[in-house]
Amino acid sequence: MSVEDFFRAAGVEAGYGALQVLWGVELSLRQGESVVLLGANGAGKTTLLRTLLGLVPLWRGEIRFLGRRIETWPTETRVRAGLAFMTEQGVFPNLSVEENLAVGGFHLGRTTARRRIGELYEMFADLREKRREPAANLSGGQRKLLAVAKAVVARPRLLLMDEPSAGLAPRLVGQVVEILRQLHRDGLTLFIAEQNVKFLELAQRTLVLEGGRVAFRGTVEELRENDAARKAYFGLEG
Repeated sequence: MSVEDFFRAAGVEAGYGALQVLWGVELSLRQGESVVLLGANGAGKTTLLRTLLGLVPLWRGEIRFLGRRIETWPTETRVRAGLAFMTEQGVFPNLSVEENLAVGGFHLGRTTARRRIGELYEMFADLREKRREPAANLSGGQRKLLAVAKAVVARPRLLLMDEPSAGLAPRLVGQVVEILRQLHRDGLTLFIAEQNVKFLELAQRTLVLEGGRVAFRGTVEELRENDAARKAYFGLEG
């Protein structure tokens, strides 16, 4: 499958009210790859993800998924087509672990959803032990793993993730990275907006947003060799 056949966004412009946040953003994803989107707070990372999913209206440009233009599709239709979105919060604190997972599989049949949740409990053993407890009772790491599991209940083709490291102690970030690595090996395409460079371990390619525009695109090695990017994201000089 070519780049254009899987996912592509061209000339994306969006914002809130009179405030424009994204300016002509171009993005392409190959099936089965993992791309990390870097950028400082306010660079437009969250707005881009929300625009791709239809949660923020697209002002100009087009979005294609599996060869079809989807920018006019409501969010639910995009989800049913195979897009998934994990927000920073990611879970409903007042719902139990199992209820959160059921929400993630809302458009599956009951039998299919139950079987899929059982499969996820095999991967996320800590969640199985806590399945009747409210998400609010989980540790920070467990809550983040629940957010990941909730996002993949319906076996999406592409998972958009907004700051999966948010609120996590550094020792737990590696645990989330390993789970995502396993999901990626199983064929899930990942587009991860992050500030934590630990997630570059997952990246086959990177994009950097600055002021709502793509300031850099390339491999991790090319990112490390770019002077401006090195100073901004690695703290290296010269």
